[in-house]
Amino acid sequence: MRVNDKKELRIKTALELKKMISEARSEIRSMRLNLTQGKLKNTSALTTKRKELAITQTILNEKSQGESQDKSFDKTQDKEVAKNG
Repeated sequence: MRVNDKKELRIKTALELKKMISEARSEIRSMRLNLTQGKLKNTSALTTKRKELAITQTILNEKSQGESQDKSFDKTQDKEVAKNG
């Protein structure tokens, strides 16, 4: 996956990333089935797809952690305002 592709993934919403993850998982299942049946010609495509899935999951996790940190930061600010105000 190229750097530009990663930048594009970071722009997407969590819902879009989840949809991409489910599609990638189904493609990996299909590739594994074809591999065991001897139908898969390009076996490196399976490795590439697994790496793309991992990158997408990582970006989704970063987004969810960022949101939770933002929420905790907002709560901290609210407490300080309540103390001072």
